[in-house]
Amino acid sequence: MFQFMPHGYCLGWPGPPAFPPWLVVAHMAGDLGGVLPYALLSLGVSWWLRRSWGLLPRRWRAIGVSTTAFLALCGLCHAMDILTLIWPLYYPQAVVKVAMGVAASCALGLSWQEIPRLRQAQWRVYVKCLSDELRGMPHP
Repeated sequence: MFQFMPHGYCLGWPGPPAFPPWLVVAHMAGDLGGVLPYALLSLGVSWWLRRSWGLLPRRWRAIGVSTTAFLALCGLCHAMDILTLIWPLYYPQAVVKVAMGVAASCALGLSWQEIPRLRQAQWRVYVKCLSDELRGMPHP
């Protein structure tokens, strides 16, 4: 069938134990820079979601869950990209990418109708803070 090789080989790296060339290191560093922030963002959103669950309408719960899944899967995609530089894990990488695409589509689809309401809420908060500031009142 197909003969797969890791991406690192195509980028001029014969593989471990040899030290990877700068191009492979740059790919790894860039992807590693995405793993931790996405993981922390998904943990932060899930923490907020868990604390606010009873106060949120069902639609906002679904938006929160799909956004959390999207963020977590983005981080996992970056981790899979690092692993695929070393080992030819193309099938698991494809599964993670498809799952991330589905989560992204769900998050966008669920939140699309809410964007105008968010914009209105943002404007109301801005006007209130501005009027409080003009009256000399502190605001959060």
